[in-house]
Amino acid sequence: MPSATLDLASPQSLLPLLIVDDDEGIRRTFAQILGRAGHTVDTVASGEAAIEALGREQFAALICDVRMPGIDGLSVLRRARELDPQVMLIVISAVDDAATALAALRAGAAEYLTKPIDRETLEATVGRTLAERESKPFLRRSSFSRLQETQAGAEQIQITNSEGSSAGS
Repeated sequence: MPSATLDLASPQSLLPLLIVDDDEGIRRTFAQILGRAGHTVDTVASGEAAIEALGREQFAALICDVRMPGIDGLSVLRRARELDPQVMLIVISAVDDAATALAALRAGAAEYLTKPIDRETLEATVGRTLAERESKPFLRRSSFSRLQETQAGAEQIQITNSEGSSAGS
């Protein structure tokens, strides 16, 4: 019997994706396409719900519409980056506007796509974005790992300072 191995490059091993769009049809279609490609997908209908979800859970990527009622997509991007510097950001918009695209890229978006978006483009963009996430050493390590390293470094500084203080007394 062949042994089962976990392919770390496969979509199944990654964190879920979050799709944010006020259009239910877009959310459903994107979730189906990406789900069939092996990704775990969550969807929300508003910027407010996206920020709430980002506060509760870690996502590999956020796929976010720009123009939505309430909190707009660019505000969601900025808040997403504050909540989780590791999350990859993909912006989708029905408007092909250079100023909006530039603002999205300045807010940290890895990609900017104009609707309508076909299956191949969506899958390729998500795949490319997740590959970029995995290629960055800072992003590969979990937040918990970085926290442990920071705490270990702080403890080492305290030990060194304590030893230096007692030697000078």
